[in-house]
Amino acid sequence: MQELKVCRYDAGAGVRLGGVVGDRVYDLERCGGLAGREGEGTALGGFLAGGSAGLAAAREALAGVLEAGGTEGAGGEPLAYRLEDVRLRAPIAPSTKVICMGRTFESHVVIGGLEPHPKPTPFYKLTQMVVGPDDYVVLPKHHYPEPVVYGTELTVVIGKEGRSIAEERAEEYIWGYTVLNDVTMRGAYQTVAKSFDTSAPVGPWIVPHDQIGNPHNLQLTFRLNGEQVQEGNTRDLRFTVQAMVAEASKWVTLRPGDIIATGDVGATVPLQPGDVMEAEVEGIGVLRNPVRLEE
Repeated sequence: MQELKVCRYDAGAGVRLGGVVGDRVYDLERCGGLAGREGEGTALGGFLAGGSAGLAAAREALAGVLEAGGTEGAGGEPLAYRLEDVRLRAPIAPSTKVICMGRTFESHVVIGGLEPHPKPTPFYKLTQMVVGPDDYVVLPKHHYPEPVVYGTELTVVIGKEGRSIAEERAEEYIWGYTVLNDVTMRGAYQTVAKSFDTSAPVGPWIVPHDQIGNPHNLQLTFRLNGEQVQEGNTRDLRFTVQAMVAEASKWVTLRPGDIIATGDVGATVPLQPGDVMEAEVEGIGVLRNPVRLEE
């Protein structure tokens, strides 16, 4: 099986769908892994909706390109770029619903002085709050210097439409996993504390679910300016990933490209302008974002 990480990237001519292998980004459409003419099929939601068959086609095409060692298509168009030469965008579709789960780790409950939820409890961030890798997180000037915190979260990417999904079938609806950094204004009322511009960094890519051995045993790490300030493991989640998918689907129809962030272990060190955040989930990658104060 050809492993890859699915991304949205921009090499200077618009955002396209890519597959990351090693230190290179391969254009999945130009490599022949997506159906349709040039310029079509690049919508992430449509690719995810293709399910296992679409993923298998992309893997087969990519494996062929890698074996042949080709670098250009028939028309001279580049098939791959060095990762350092492209800009990665948030790996979400335009219509994505950003669903988050609160109080899923006991440590988060303790740090926040909160009451634990008896079952998975969703809240939502607007899609416009999403930023991608290396984009700035902007601290709202009307709140600063009140604390703003963060959290590394294993994040489910939905690949199949469903409503009122049974927990025992939830795995069928999971296409893969990415990372979300839940940036939160402490002391603000709930509606804005979680939902202000740039409060939802997502990325750097999506890892297919069959490349993640056990989502309930992944290390979660957060670094500020290179110093580790948060550490945990998904084995300590109070609810399973499948239970969270099932609960979210009771209230909204889940569609390909929707994401469900599964919660973080809690944070105690507030952000400052000039900080650089790194949210890392084992087996997926590092989501890096600098911080600045709103002008």
